[in-house]
Amino acid sequence: MRTPKIVILAGPSQIGKSAVIRQLVEEFQWKFVTTYTTRLPRPEERDGKDYHFLTRSKFQEMIRANVFVEWDYFLASYGGIGRRTFYQPAKHQKVLHAIARMALRLEKRSSNAMAVFLAPQDRMLVYERIERRFSDPLVVKDRMAHVEEEMLHAPLFGNVVTIGSAMTVAEVAAVVQRLVLRTASHSGS
Repeated sequence: MRTPKIVILAGPSQIGKSAVIRQLVEEFQWKFVTTYTTRLPRPEERDGKDYHFLTRSKFQEMIRANVFVEWDYFLASYGGIGRRTFYQPAKHQKVLHAIARMALRLEKRSSNAMAVFLAPQDRMLVYERIERRFSDPLVVKDRMAHVEEEMLHAPLFGNVVTIGSAMTVAEVAAVVQRLVLRTASHSGS
């Protein structure tokens, strides 16, 4: 085993990836790697902090320029991870979120990467959050279909954190931290 330098959190929509990342950054001083997207920002999101928000044409230009270490198209938007920020050395553990297939491809390609899947103990947990978060019935339908697609990837992950409805964000972050420490101790680092 190796000591992961970057952890990629994956899981269905509304499982809490961003909240867990904020907790890892605040409590354990992890460094968040800001990814790129062509979706519109939500009211609370800031460009350059939560995501780098791009137009489709700019994103496609960056694909052609080989800027991304990994990218994909999902939920009617592009998403990508910058090559430079992914490989840039950091003093602290790095963390980002991605869809499951991107996380698995990155883990396979990089000996410094560790993919962790956040899985709901009961899918109703994420279905209810999706229905509360999004008002457009088509968006809700697409997000729920994407939950199923993401869950199909869960058995492919070596690291799965099952989240029960009573678990706090701090508890989930602590489990992720322990997974990284366990991996590091098994690698002899």
